Amino acid sequence: MPLVGILLVLVSSGLHVLWNGLLKIRPSLGALGQGMLLTGLGGTVLGLLLGERVGAGGWSFLLASAIIHIAYYVLLNRGYQLADLAAIYPLARGLGVAVMPLVVAVVLGVATPLGVWVGVLVVAAGSVLVARGERLGAIWPALALGAVIAAYSLVDSQGVQITPPILYMSVASMVTGLALVMSQGRRALVRDQAAAGSLIAGLSLVGYLFLLAAYRIMPVAPALALRQLAIPLALIWAWRQKEQIGWRRGLAAALVLVGAVLTALA
Repeated sequence: MPLVGILLVLVSSGLHVLWNGLLKIRPSLGALGQGMLLTGLGGTVLGLLLGERVGAGGWSFLLASAIIHIAYYVLLNRGYQLADLAAIYPLARGLGVAVMPLVVAVVLGVATPLGVWVGVLVVAAGSVLVARGERLGAIWPALALGAVIAAYSLVDSQGVQITPPILYMSVASMVTGLALVMSQGRRALVRDQAAAGSLIAGLSLVGYLFLLAAYRIMPVAPALALRQLAIPLALIWAWRQKEQIGWRRGLAAALVLVGAVLTALA
């Protein structure tokens, strides 16, 4: 694997944990929407100045990505309101990787290798272990996020083949941010959280662009596997924030990590 690709994935993983950790601390959808709207607008202008244009048929992927990401941020925000990051993050990320090849198999008719099923079962074991230690009413957003992550991964992997990544992600971010602001109404105007929302949105956009750049110079499977290093990083963040990790959460996160890597490499 190229060193540049590895570095891009590692930086992307670190940024992903960072903005998730910040969202856990300041869970305001209105502020996040404002930030996404502003950063998306800036990225769109940059993409246009670089000569990027939406390709033929690209708008359908952009709209689909925006709709899926609205669900993603709503569920993620709700999950962090109900449960600890140490429970939500590993479960959502691991399930997203595990569900992805199954979605591809169903939607694109691609055969599912045996290794994928092994990885899915290991992730399922970790998920059950998490669920046994948490109230289902608190972690249901993480379960739904697994399907949502798989959905946007499939859509975006196809969308960036039609529209260049900077313009693609920026326009999708702008539409998503606008929808989040409108959904919050007057609650969107959270002045004391505006800076945090912009920071979270910027980190999210840049981190995902780094990952898309890595996909262009290295195989997707090892990149996905390497990205799962975000799970132990998230546990370190949670521990630093005084969350209780314990043996159950630690073992469950380890199972999810191993299962996600097996699935990505199969």
